[in-house]
Amino acid sequence: MLTFRVLLLAMTASYTSIAGASQTQAEAWAAQASAGLESRVIEALRQISSPDRRLLALHSYLRANGFLAERWSWSQQQISAYPTTPDGKAAAAEVDA
Repeated sequence: MLTFRVLLLAMTASYTSIAGASQTQAEAWAAQASAGLESRVIEALRQISSPDRRLLALHSYLRANGFLAERWSWSQQQISAYPTTPDGKAAAAEVDA
């Protein structure tokens, strides 16, 4: 399934730039390629207004495959909680030293 998605995305990118596919067609292909991805990926893609940028983001998400969770940006809640975690305290102690 992942191979199909990558192939579909590659075809979308090249067809969009070379043959001038309509935005509607490019968006339909991007929707197909993103089907079944994590809900946070789908939500992130919905927030990107430019079809070209959406395809670029989708390309990165698909290439990340099993490592997406490790590479995902922290939420504001995670950022705020970090100083009180053991890792955050250890980092602060290193900085203070």
